[in-house]
Amino acid sequence: METVIAITMPIFLVVALGFGTTRAGLFSPADMRIFGRFVISIALPALLFNAIAKRDVAEVFDAGFMGIYAVASLLVMAVGYLWFHRPRDAAGPGRDLHYGVGLFQFRLYVLSDFAAGLS
Repeated sequence: METVIAITMPIFLVVALGFGTTRAGLFSPADMRIFGRFVISIALPALLFNAIAKRDVAEVFDAGFMGIYAVASLLVMAVGYLWFHRPRDAAGPGRDLHYGVGLFQFRLYVLSDFAAGLS
């Protein structure tokens, strides 16, 4: 239990710090957009690269996991392709876009759950 707390506590503290500084008015909503862009574009990729670079190649690229991930991704893309290229009905393109976004989110949800189960 202490290990879990030691791993997750810094994450919750950073989130709480961000919430507190924004709530106190230290940063404006426009500043938060810039911070978000920085995190997504620079900080997170650097963190992932650093974490992966420190590991052995065989540990990072598990052939079984990569194969299952590839098959699941191709299957979901095939279903999405067939869904979007079916004959149009009276609902119009807005309905298709809504379902396409939902399908993509469902793929990410299922694959992240599957990946968590393998680790």
